[in-house]
Amino acid sequence: MRQQLDILKQNIGQRKVFIWGVWELTNEIESILQTEDIEIAGYIDRAKTGTYYNKRKVYSKEILEGQKDSYYICLSVIYHQDIYDQLLEYGYKEIEDFFYFYSQIKLQEANYYNDIYGNVLTGSLKNVQVQFGGKSELTIGKNCYFGKNVTIILGSYAKLIIGSNCHIDDNITIIAGLKSTICFGDLCYIEKNAYIKSYTNSKLMIGNRNTFGRDLFISNEGDTTIETGADCMFSDFVKIRSGNGHGIYSLETEDNLSTISENFIKIDNHVWIGMGTTILNNSEIGSNSVIGAQALVKGKIESHCTALGVPAKVNRRHIDWRRDNISFEEYKKLNE
Repeated sequence: MRQQLDILKQNIGQRKVFIWGVWELTNEIESILQTEDIEIAGYIDRAKTGTYYNKRKVYSKEILEGQKDSYYICLSVIYHQDIYDQLLEYGYKEIEDFFYFYSQIKLQEANYYNDIYGNVLTGSLKNVQVQFGGKSELTIGKNCYFGKNVTIILGSYAKLIIGSNCHIDDNITIIAGLKSTICFGDLCYIEKNAYIKSYTNSKLMIGNRNTFGRDLFISNEGDTTIETGADCMFSDFVKIRSGNGHGIYSLETEDNLSTISENFIKIDNHVWIGMGTTILNNSEIGSNSVIGAQALVKGKIESHCTALGVPAKVNRRHIDWRRDNISFEEYKKLNE
């Protein structure tokens, strides 16, 4: 990290710095620059031009034209092609005259990583493409396996924790958005072709010993929570969505029906989700239950039952299940 800062200071030289983008990550960049005694000229942000932030003025981008000898640009925003092209048009060169405070790295073998953006990797990765967004944290437990074409994308202030002895198979994408948290417990198994995304301020908390079949899809909408207990089994082609994704409006009550209630999904311990099941927001599934194939879960399903259909309804109570298929006599002995 010290080496990266030294290179940045060398490129800045005697110039003042404009920080492009005014939001929370701006404060982190400003703190780094001040620690290094680098003078800040102000900020660039089209939406906030003419205002003041941290007692410094916010300007429009036009102030940079023809001024690369006077100003160096530190960008707090993620890559945008129009910003990049504009800086090139003004005569600025990447690294030499402007610098993105985010990093995209491909990790072939790494046991620890940190950088001047505040990103931290703890644990061991092999053959995984990781994109950090600034102040993001990636923690990998012991003895984890990663297959081919695994991509991890972390937004600013995001956290991804993968427990020990987890198996992440081929063609899997995991995205943790701004200020979101994704946590997989120990001994989790995710089969091929999964897409898992948590949006801004959301939490996805997966318990120990959860297994997911192929073609899993999880969309955790902003400001929502998805939580599973321990020892859950998800079959192939399961879809889980904690929000509507788009606005639905009541013309009678003049409410946004997508936001007026708390959006969450809670799946208790030892639940079996059948093939092709869809689980929607504001749903809760009790422990030791089984959801039949192709079901649509919306609402509460009690413990120790089976539920089938669209929407899923309880059709049998007082049940239990196991991953292996043993006789009832053997089952009784194991549970005495």
